[in-house]
Amino acid sequence: MKPRFDDLELYRQNIYKSWQIMHEVVRQIDQECYIAHLEPFQGVGYDCLSLVTRNSIGNLVTSFMLNRNGVNGLCGGQLIEDVWRRASSEDEVSTIAKQLIDGAELSRRSSGDSKNKMAQISKFVVSWIQDHRDEDFCVSPPGWPEGCVNFSDRNFEASGRGDWEIEDHAPWLVLGIRYKELIRIDMTDDLTTTTKGENMYTEIENEGNEFGTDYPAALKFWGDFEDEPSVLEKVVEIIKYCEKELGAVTLAYVIKSRSYVAIRFETKPNLSVVFVHKGFVDHRVEIPGSHWNTDHDIWRTNLPTGKSSVSSHKKLPQIKHLTCKTCFQQYPASMSGCPVCTQAD
Repeated sequence: MKPRFDDLELYRQNIYKSWQIMHEVVRQIDQECYIAHLEPFQGVGYDCLSLVTRNSIGNLVTSFMLNRNGVNGLCGGQLIEDVWRRASSEDEVSTIAKQLIDGAELSRRSSGDSKNKMAQISKFVVSWIQDHRDEDFCVSPPGWPEGCVNFSDRNFEASGRGDWEIEDHAPWLVLGIRYKELIRIDMTDDLTTTTKGENMYTEIENEGNEFGTDYPAALKFWGDFEDEPSVLEKVVEIIKYCEKELGAVTLAYVIKSRSYVAIRFETKPNLSVVFVHKGFVDHRVEIPGSHWNTDHDIWRTNLPTGKSSVSSHKKLPQIKHLTCKTCFQQYPASMSGCPVCTQAD
């Protein structure tokens, strides 16, 4: 049986497992690597999530392939049998990853997870699929069978931000539901995209209210800073900083739930970069004064406390004073008498 043709639910399960295994491998290794979709022996119907690395003389080699439209994988010339049935638990995924690392003779990191782009991407994809497993999701380069067909735009030229040496497809990964694009990842870019917290920001944008480039109008419509000019000023400062890094704002929108305002920029037209919440702003680029939010793996800038701080900045209540008839000094009315004259007595 070939799941892509005969059982799409099983095919999507295989996609999920392939990304789980891939992430478990790339987070552990040191090599320069590329995650690629390959179809060896074109026309046969192979659908392989693959890891491409460099050998000792610098040539690109395919370290392993995992065929989602079948049951096996291939690593170092050896068949990895029944891979999808085996990958039914985290322990089994780790076992398969170890087999691939050893079989492809990849070098393990001495400590910690890799922070390279492929590790980030695979981490994100696994987390995103986890949130959409019950839907008709797709994760693939543009033009891949059973991938998205309804795109926000069809410009898939290389971005030029980094090297991409895979000839089989462009350096883009498109994630969608029911064949409609929701997220587009540039696999050569260093913007943070591969985050568990990214799932906070995958609501279908066209179900919200769009304001074009007029982000002040979006913020006003949202309304949460209407009476807090100092907070709004900080939000605008963050947006303008991002404009310096990423070009002019191209789209501001309030999502349907109205829980935040999302903003896109010229050099990332298909990916929202700034997310304005009550109390904080999340952003994919580092900004002076921001901190790395470990819960959601994204940069965060806390906003001034606004209304919540009004009470702490109010004038202290006035204390009633009396004037001593003897020394004419003032003293709090709560005291039984003038402290100066009382001490003198």
